[in-house]
Amino acid sequence: MVGLELQGEPPPSEAFAYWRAIFLSGDVGFAIMFVLEPLLRLLVLRSLVCRVWLNYIDMIAGVSCAIEVVWFFQKTSSGYQEALFLLRILRIGKLFRALKLLGLASSLSPLQLLVKCLQASRGMLFWTFCLLSLLQAVAAIVLNIFAVQYCNDRSQSLATREEVFLYYGTFTRSFLTMFEVMFANWGPACRVVVEDISEWFAIFFLLYRNVVNSVFVQQTMKTASSDEDLAFKQKEKDKALYNRKVKKLFQNIDVSGDGSINLEEPATRCVLSPFKVRAELCKDTFAREATELQGVKWFRV
Repeated sequence: MVGLELQGEPPPSEAFAYWRAIFLSGDVGFAIMFVLEPLLRLLVLRSLVCRVWLNYIDMIAGVSCAIEVVWFFQKTSSGYQEALFLLRILRIGKLFRALKLLGLASSLSPLQLLVKCLQASRGMLFWTFCLLSLLQAVAAIVLNIFAVQYCNDRSQSLATREEVFLYYGTFTRSFLTMFEVMFANWGPACRVVVEDISEWFAIFFLLYRNVVNSVFVQQTMKTASSDEDLAFKQKEKDKALYNRKVKKLFQNIDVSGDGSINLEEPATRCVLSPFKVRAELCKDTFAREATELQGVKWFRV
């Protein structure tokens, strides 16, 4: 369709209407399924549905699909075109179902590794973004001051003033331009002020880009070098947590309070089976061979 329109030939109206009807019917069919799925869960599971946060994503998608289906069956020749934009916005709600992939993290090791990496780096990413935004805001304010002074100068040509205003006329424009300078095509934004205002701005942009990039690269290398320290600290935390769990387990089982328990006691036999003890003691870095636990008869806190 796009190719025919670019070549100046009108698209075939009958074929377009035919395929449009097919796609709309498929869209409505899937929307109805998205509505029925959370309703069936509510009817069968009732209050248990509210305990899993992924079900709320299905509810959001179901509500958006329900509104879409209602508008589809109540459409008119005049009102449907106005509602088409809102329908497309509501379809974004279906994309929330993609977040359900996070629920598969426990069964898919690559996805589990990705989720753990995101969780481990959320603090660093947040503060890095805050620091970068602060630097960008300061640079945007500085450039906006010079740009406003240039735009108010009526002795300059109107075309160049409009061009400078387009990039640096307001704080929000200047702030967006600084992100373009940092991550996108920084040449046009730099040449606007270099050619129209002053050539000294070239030094400013070169220093700004190199200094900011070097700071973040240096911080990244420093973070990478401290990975071993972080891993060691995390291992120590896991060891301390494991010790606390084992100590609490033995304290709860030690009814007599003499600091020792054995598998001959009835209460202990119900809680501590050899298989449970073996599973608890074989976790993480504190694993033991199963053969070593077969002869265990008593434990002491």
